[in-house]
Amino acid sequence: MFAVSVSTISRIYITWVRFLALTFEGSILRWPSKGEIKSHIPSSFSKYPDTRVIIDCTEFFIEKPSSPSAQKATWSDYKHHNTVKLLVGITPSGAFSFISKLWSGSTSDRRVTQESGLIDLLEEGDHVMADRGFTIRDLLTKRGVKLNMPPFTKGNQCWFCYIPIVILFLFSHIYLLSKPHSLKGMWPLPFPLREGGGEHPK
Repeated sequence: MFAVSVSTISRIYITWVRFLALTFEGSILRWPSKGEIKSHIPSSFSKYPDTRVIIDCTEFFIEKPSSPSAQKATWSDYKHHNTVKLLVGITPSGAFSFISKLWSGSTSDRRVTQESGLIDLLEEGDHVMADRGFTIRDLLTKRGVKLNMPPFTKGNQCWFCYIPIVILFLFSHIYLLSKPHSLKGMWPLPFPLREGGGEHPK
């Protein structure tokens, strides 16, 4: 339509994403204090008043790497595709408060959480909300932090009636971010990945 190659569009897109990330670093995405969280906590969190952050991991489809080791590192058994993943956290009021660096798709949610730096931000007495796939209770307990996993079912009622609406807000963000067709194709891999499933270098 515009007589521009895919590679050119890709370079322009990646350049602007990096520029915007540097421009808005520390202003759009920040870790709020306990006082800020409590002063804006919605009434739907009456059963979870000490919640500091709600977390989930999401994966993005990428092009198949040419290196066999990178293919193995980025292969996701869950998505049945080569992916990169990151950990996302939002406050009870629905604001993004944490986004980790990208990791290869084969990396476990536990490892991403453990090495993302999120746990270092938590304080004693904080509560973290996550789904049952996060086997991180022992990691949080060491810091005096509690892991809350709201029930997904109760009697004959639908599960989302018993989960604060902000979790649905998070899942909707994750869904939109992770849909590859929203970008009309798979993401290229513009950076090297360490062998064995580590995070990518800056």
